[in-house]
Amino acid sequence: IMLPIGAELLGSGIVLFKNKINVPDGLADFLLSLKKEARKKHYSYVYDDEGHVLYATNKSGHRFKLEDIDKNCSRITDFYSSCTEDWQTSFFRECELAIYQSMIEYASIYPMVLPCLWWKTHGHVLAYGPGSDLGLHCDNDINFSPGFEPDFQLGIRHVLAAITYFNSSKNTIEGNNFVGGEIHFPYAGVTYVPSKGDILMFPAN
Repeated sequence: IMLPIGAELLGSGIVLFKNKINVPDGLADFLLSLKKEARKKHYSYVYDDEGHVLYATNKSGHRFKLEDIDKNCSRITDFYSSCTEDWQTSFFRECELAIYQSMIEYASIYPMVLPCLWWKTHGHVLAYGPGSDLGLHCDNDINFSPGFEPDFQLGIRHVLAAITYFNSSKNTIEGNNFVGGEIHFPYAGVTYVPSKGDILMFPAN
C-alpha cells in the first residue's frame, strides 16, 4: 500500500494522520469557557420535597450523582455560534477541511469504504476534566430500548469516525496542564497517546 505522507497504519482500519492541523494559541482558554456553558445546558436536576438535589440527568436521560458530574466529559456542539473572533471560526473550518482531506486519503488506503460514505454529521468538541473518561463504547451502536427509539436515528449508519486532537498528553499550553487522553481499541489491541494536531480515523464500529 502506498501511504499518503504523514499517514500511519495502526491496525484494524485505524489510521493516524500526523500533524494535520495547526492549533492556535488561545484555543484552550476559549474551549474551557465553552465547556462551562455546555455543562449548564447538558444537565437537569431532580429535587426532593425539601428542595435538596437528588441527582442530575443528562440529555440522554441517564442519571448521575452530583459528585460524578465532573468525571463526565462535556460535549460542545454549538462552537460555531459561540465564536466571537475570526480566528476561532477559521480554525474550526480548517478542522473540517483537514478531516475531509484525511477521509479522502483514508479511502485511498481502503477504497471499499468509499461507496459506504454518503453523508456526514456535524462535529462536536469533547472537553474532559480531571479523572474523566468516555468509557468503552461503539460509535454506531443504537443505544436505545425497544419502544424508546429516537426520532433521528444516526448511530446505526455511522461507518467512519474521526478525532482531531487539540492538545498533547502530558503537555502544558498557556498554563493549562493536560494529562491522559489516551484512546484504546480493545479488539484491535491499539492504544494511541494524543499529539496536538493529529487526526485519528477509524471504523465507527
